[in-house]
Amino acid sequence: MRKDGRETRRDIVEKSLQIFSVKGYYNASISDIMAATGLTKGGLYSHFDS
Repeated sequence: MRKDGRETRRDIVEKSLQIFSVKGYYNASISDIMAATGLTKGGLYSHFDS
């Protein structure tokens, strides 16, 4: 089953917070978040305004 945009965004935020709590904000990378969420960089950025 495919997630809708809100669920995906919530998943990104939750997994990002987990990564930040382990690695710290400045040591976390987009690559870490991509690996945790299974999204590409473009897929990840498409859920947030710049």
